[in-house]
Amino acid sequence: MSNTPVIAERYARALYNVEASKLVLDQLLAIQDAFNNIPQVFEFFGTPMLNYEQKEVIVAKIFEGSTENVLHFIQLLIRNKRIMYLKNIIPEYRRILLAEHGVELAQIVTATPVEEAFLQRFTTQIEALLNKKLEVQHQINKSIIGGVKVRIGSLVIDDSIENKLDMAKRDLLKRGVVHEITS
Repeated sequence: MSNTPVIAERYARALYNVEASKLVLDQLLAIQDAFNNIPQVFEFFGTPMLNYEQKEVIVAKIFEGSTENVLHFIQLLIRNKRIMYLKNIIPEYRRILLAEHGVELAQIVTATPVEEAFLQRFTTQIEALLNKKLEVQHQINKSIIGGVKVRIGSLVIDDSIENKLDMAKRDLLKRGVVHEITS
């Protein structure tokens, strides 16, 4: 089993304990975007050709607009050879930050784009149903065919056509109406 969730949670919690703010989250997201635009950056910071002091100077120059805590955090990840976990640490930091303010992250997946007004009405209904304040991330995934999937923590509501077809298939197989076709 991978240690990634444990490592991400520990580093996110440590950063949260040092500085818990939307500014930190925004800066981490900007750094992640910069890293995503240059895929070789993780290899660069992992190379033994540069010592840690050289890498820290480079990080300080590249991200000089960041707060001191964010800068030190990125340098710590490099020094501890954990920079590759940044993409896992950021969502965990966001989750902790939201949870401390009584907000949970909700992922809503639809097959096609939906209007913002629909998302707001849908979110309001789910908040009332669960008695929770939510921050929504909307994703489009054509593979669900239609309907909607909602994930809030460990709660999953799957009202997608993909799921309904899968359930119908399992039911037909279970009742012996059809047999599994293997290729």
